[in-house]
Amino acid sequence: MRHDMKSIFFAIVFSILFCFFIFIKRFIMWGIIFANQIYVNV
Repeated sequence: MRHDMKSIFFAIVFSILFCFFIFIKRFIMWGIIFANQIYVNV
């Protein structure tokens, strides 16, 4: 039971880190696009 709880805990932490990584990656990509639009407009 303890081993199952530990594996579930690691799975939850890994999924949270994975979603956080995707969010940061998408945020950086949108930031680059936004900066390029400002640079082109100016």
